[in-house]
Amino acid sequence: MNNNNKKMRYVGAPCGSGKTYAVCKSIGEAAKTGTLNNTLIISPSKDLIGQTKEQLTTFGVDPIVITSDTTKNVSAYAVELFKDTDTQGQVVLMTHAGFQRTPVFLNKQYWHLYVDEIPSVDTFHDPIIPYNHQLLTDYLDIIPLNGTVNEVTIKDGMEPSVNMFLRQSNDEIYNIVKPILRDLIEGRMVYTDTKAYGKIVEKQEISKDTPADAAYGNAKNRLYFLSMLTPAIFEGWDETTILGANFENSMLAKYWNEYHQIIFLPSEEIYSRLRYERHDIGERLSIRYIQDDTWSKYQRDMEPHTDCNFQSYGNAIDDYVENVVFKDSRYVYVANTDYENTNLKNAERMPVISHGLNAYQDHTNVYYSPAINRQPKHMQMLDAIGFDNTFVQRATSHEIVYQAIMRCALRNPNDDSAVNVVVPDKASCTSLARLFPGCSIGGIDNNKLKRTKPPSKSVGERKRNCQFNKLLEGMKLTKRVRFSYIDEECTDFINLDMTPNNATNTSNQNKIVISFFPNIHTTHGTTENITDLVGFRRDLKKLFTTNVYGDGFNISGTSGKKDNFLCSPAAFDPSKSD
Repeated sequence: MNNNNKKMRYVGAPCGSGKTYAVCKSIGEAAKTGTLNNTLIISPSKDLIGQTKEQLTTFGVDPIVITSDTTKNVSAYAVELFKDTDTQGQVVLMTHAGFQRTPVFLNKQYWHLYVDEIPSVDTFHDPIIPYNHQLLTDYLDIIPLNGTVNEVTIKDGMEPSVNMFLRQSNDEIYNIVKPILRDLIEGRMVYTDTKAYGKIVEKQEISKDTPADAAYGNAKNRLYFLSMLTPAIFEGWDETTILGANFENSMLAKYWNEYHQIIFLPSEEIYSRLRYERHDIGERLSIRYIQDDTWSKYQRDMEPHTDCNFQSYGNAIDDYVENVVFKDSRYVYVANTDYENTNLKNAERMPVISHGLNAYQDHTNVYYSPAINRQPKHMQMLDAIGFDNTFVQRATSHEIVYQAIMRCALRNPNDDSAVNVVVPDKASCTSLARLFPGCSIGGIDNNKLKRTKPPSKSVGERKRNCQFNKLLEGMKLTKRVRFSYIDEECTDFINLDMTPNNATNTSNQNKIVISFFPNIHTTHGTTENITDLVGFRRDLKKLFTTNVYGDGFNISGTSGKKDNFLCSPAAFDPSKSD
């Protein structure tokens, strides 16, 4: 990257300050005077592109839109367009994804690039690596970085071979490593977990706990890769300007400045056109949070307080927010994509990633409920390259919360209505409060929202629970077990329907009751009457010594009694316990 490309412009003003509008107005004025440089604007979604097109049109500019709605092949169309365009006067709109998929932009040195919203900088891969390690060792070199992560590079002279490999037809094994190789080819920095890579790839210490077809690997042979976006993605443009609220505190700004020496300069021309550079509407905003602890999907799916008639803690919160906090008023509702509550009557659902959208400005109530957390190993690797958990939470998870609440009436400069916001945890609340001086904050105090919290589990306990679930799943796959919940109020009880192993078994044979308990803390086990004891023992022994479910998991070789389940010839009734 030359010295000119070591500098980039940015506009880090708050949401609602009119960053995109200011860019469109600047483009419109330049078009009128005949001084418009070729301009490419990339946005995170087609909805946002639609808004940008409307704004440009009001200033007399008719942009070229390149999305899957306007062409069958976005990247091919973009390549041809940039090859044939003049050196002045064109305005093109694309999505971030379309931009990244386009292999080359010819003549880009004549173009000004606006990046609307800050791109995500980190991607995490945790593939289960095949036993054929040549898929990695043939192409990759490892450069020691610190005791936690190593840098991954493509070996000298191997890029043509890697490109050929990536063009090969889809193959189940090849597809495991293609994302890592593709990231490297696209110029991303890739890091790997030192311990896992050294054990599995370099030392070839492969777990003996393998399926029959050892080529596919198993969960004990998992590697971890952290892929980081680099400034190379924006190299070679006449000028690059990134638009994003709180840009100065983003992961991209920190990583590119500290690791790639990019100098970020404010775009004075755009800043001069903004409505404001900081929020002065705090007195309109009231923020309430549900709990002190960091919110998670695990907590969301817990059982609620025994006095609540809801399936989960999340359902109980939803009901309380709708009926008590917002008192049957309409509101914007944001939730994880894997979570659905069909009982909400007054909610208008909004996507989790809602940057720049203007369609919700008539709302004065916002309920934000998603849990946006990275995996522990992901966080550990980020920490190893200088991103501690607090910074990451504020720069990403809390930024998403901020973007969401700024879709409502707070975004409308002509609206002075009071706005009520509910967020899941105290950290999100305090992070928002820093951006809105004068706002009102506080927790929601309601005993009915207390969740039933199970005892904390050690690593060994989580492993045993996983093994127990695998045991039951394995029995299911041997076609000796049929799962059906027999008690709607207590789904811990599972009915195991054991099929007799041979025709000589009859209903007159003796029966015994078997109870399974995954760990010493479990009070409700799984029970069933067993008629074919010999066949049951044979299957149980097989499950403890052979992988029958084909994913590389095996429960043999436990290290002690704490790693075993309780399998008892008795039926336990916890209600009769002291």
